[in-house]
Amino acid sequence: MASSPPNEIYDEIRRARVKATPEEIVRQRLLKKLVTTLHFPKNLIAVEKEFKHLPHFSISLQRRIDIVCFMPKSLSPLLLIECKASTLREKGMNQLIEYNFHIKAPFISIVNADQTLTALRDKEGRYEFITYIPSFKELIEKL
Repeated sequence: MASSPPNEIYDEIRRARVKATPEEIVRQRLLKKLVTTLHFPKNLIAVEKEFKHLPHFSISLQRRIDIVCFMPKSLSPLLLIECKASTLREKGMNQLIEYNFHIKAPFISIVNADQTLTALRDKEGRYEFITYIPSFKELIEKL
């Protein structure tokens, strides 16, 4: 089996080689952690999906979601993740919150190589932030 060129990285979820941009490297490291350490089922993770290609949605926005993790059985969104190559900024968080206005996942997270901010949305639409992503089981239990 031939190895990937140095400017590509293999995505286990999409089962494809993708360009190894700084943001993609962050995304791939996180995906590996989600599956191997936090026990998110691979079949419940979507990567770089347009809104219109997500289950249960007919939103015609021309935007892509970095990572969305779904709940078992219902395939409702569980966790929406935005990956950044650079410092986490308010602009990135606002983008994530805007996306979640449409997706309505109970958890959102923004991640770079050094930082993670995860939020639980309460019934009033406010967010409480923590500095890690809980395991799949822990998120399901928080619902």
